[in-house]
Amino acid sequence: MQLSLAPKAICLTILLVGLFSASTVRADDMVYICAINEARVCAPDEPCKSVALQDLYIAPLMIFDLNKKSLVSASMDDRGREESIAGFERTKASLTVYGHGDDETWSSMFSLTNGKMTGSINTGETAHVLFGHCAPHAYPN
Repeated sequence: MQLSLAPKAICLTILLVGLFSASTVRADDMVYICAINEARVCAPDEPCKSVALQDLYIAPLMIFDLNKKSLVSASMDDRGREESIAGFERTKASLTVYGHGDDETWSSMFSLTNGKMTGSINTGETAHVLFGHCAPHAYPN
């Protein structure tokens, strides 16, 4: 039996949009949960192609913990992965978070007013572009 993550990502996105509209983002919010619902791969001299998250080994759920400078991602079929956050910048309207691994750099930016998120993972040869929604963590640490 093969599990499709698309309906789960849609449900998570709906849940996060609901959380975002139900709560006001405070300046001290430091943990955000993001649901990724679309991915594209882009290469030089080629149009970007839509791909499934699992084909890129990207989890549909990510938690940005700015206190711990940690990005944790998890899916239904793996134990999760943790990346260090190199830095972040918050304005009144958005939050930008970035980091790097051994062979790539990554960044994510999302609106603090509506939760819409874009992100990218860059390898030097290709870019993986991600779209989704984020919301402040709703539970005490």
